Amino acid sequence: MGIQHEEVIPESFGGATADNYLGSPAVAARLIGQFCAEVEADITSLCKGLVSGASFSDGLVAKVRRFADIFSGRDPEYQTIKGYHEHTLRFRLMADLGEYWQSHRAKWNDDPVCVMFEWLAVTLAEKVKLSDGDDMLLGVMMGPAVEYCTKVVLGTERRAD
Repeated sequence: MGIQHEEVIPESFGGATADNYLGSPAVAARLIGQFCAEVEADITSLCKGLVSGASFSDGLVAKVRRFADIFSGRDPEYQTIKGYHEHTLRFRLMADLGEYWQSHRAKWNDDPVCVMFEWLAVTLAEKVKLSDGDDMLLGVMMGPAVEYCTKVVLGTERRAD
């Protein structure tokens, strides 16, 4: 009869392991992956002529806003890292996205989280075209962008010294 071990998470961790906590790497990766999967499916539908360009654009705007709302603390269904998602993330994205931020900020009402998701969608569209149906190649090409987005929404990306 071995020692019985029960997993105990200290009360001070609060909701850190919850399925809706944005400080959880699993939650952040799942949401970024969900965004990419939805956008990729929409790109495929557009390429096959199943949706119009206007319908695709409207859907993309809605997705960008929905995911930006989550990571900006505007979606009450998700728990943020207090102070980070509501404030610090904005400034990191403005700095990191640089010229892209400057040229797209007006379109998104100066919301850098929207600009990040638009940038991710545009990057995905470019890589879908280049990968020519090769899912493995698409995954490799999208890796750095997905990794950056996941790390920046977690606050774990490496900053320049």
